[in-house]
Amino acid sequence: MNPAAVPFVAPPESVLARAEVTSTDPEEFSRNAPSTYADPVAWLAVEAARRALADVPEVLAAREDTAVLAVSAHATIGTMHGIVRRIRAGRVSPLHFAGANPGLLAGAVCREWQLKGPSLTLTMPPAHGTDAALTVARGLLGRALAPYVLLLTHEADEAGHTAVCTVWGRQS
Repeated sequence: MNPAAVPFVAPPESVLARAEVTSTDPEEFSRNAPSTYADPVAWLAVEAARRALADVPEVLAAREDTAVLAVSAHATIGTMHGIVRRIRAGRVSPLHFAGANPGLLAGAVCREWQLKGPSLTLTMPPAHGTDAALTVARGLLGRALAPYVLLLTHEADEAGHTAVCTVWGRQS
């Protein structure tokens, strides 16, 4: 069915689960290996999603259509800076280029649980981008294009990094 032809119905959405992870060093959640690399903030997002999904196993039964949205002004900037340093030194791993993509905040979560619904990363502070992400989430839920939406937010300051994963779904 053409999604544009599906009328928008304001969804009776609800928050099904929420998890927050704070770390002074997001590298502590890293699972990088010689053939896999993701920015530490992406692994922090994966950890927040893991904790939230533990409370709603039904989401994984709908992995084909579950959406993932992320909002972060920081995103993968740490890896981007690392690439610049390595370029100056004359050696850069191609894996780090892929691991520096800001879309990896949503993408790493999708990869971890094989979530195949719509995904989007907004590279802006959550204070500015969360309303836009919620509008997208409500559109996906209201048009029945996704039964669940994981909304990830990430903030960084001098105290450290905080990732929050909120799982939204349609109320039954």
